[in-house]
Amino acid sequence: MMKSRQFVSIYVMAAFSFFLGAFTVSNYKAFGEVNNIGENFLTMIGSIGAFFATIRFIWSGFLDTYSYRKVYGALLCVQIVSGIGIVLFSHIKWVYAFFYSMILFCEGGHFTLVPNVLKQIFGPKATQLYGFAFSFTGFTSLSLLGLQMAFLSDKTYKYFFLGGALTSGIALVMLIFWFTDAKYESKPPNKIVVILDDIIEVNSDEKDVELKR
Repeated sequence: MMKSRQFVSIYVMAAFSFFLGAFTVSNYKAFGEVNNIGENFLTMIGSIGAFFATIRFIWSGFLDTYSYRKVYGALLCVQIVSGIGIVLFSHIKWVYAFFYSMILFCEGGHFTLVPNVLKQIFGPKATQLYGFAFSFTGFTSLSLLGLQMAFLSDKTYKYFFLGGALTSGIALVMLIFWFTDAKYESKPPNKIVVILDDIIEVNSDEKDVELKR
């Protein structure tokens, strides 16, 4: 199942789209201070953002009406706009707060959409995938850590935000052209095994006939 197109596409898309939120949570204060936003206001922004992260159930609610492709596509579009907007309007504190909140709203959405789409595609077998599926957060975080250690500075914060918008765009392209929500079906039993079973059954029938004689 983990090698199926459905699972691999979900995993890779999530890893790419998780980049923006993971970076934002760790660096929104530092980027805000670079743009002369006060510490007290940044603390308030953090609290507002935390609230938006907790209402992630809204995303799963959309799945009751719309397909995963449409809901996740909308999430990615919001992330792309927010990743660009938080850079362009970083000097306007309330607009900065708005885009930060939208990024966290989308970040929380990953934790409701991924298990839901796995359930839709893999059915009862989805529980076998949950543990590994959420390792995308660790993969992205480790990659982000390496990039920050190598390139992050006061002058490059904006490029990381824009990079997060770009990775969300890549996930959107994958969603459109690669992802499939076709129900997963296990491969049929090996034909050789089936043939052997038939031979054994025929032999058993012949023995029964001989015994009756």
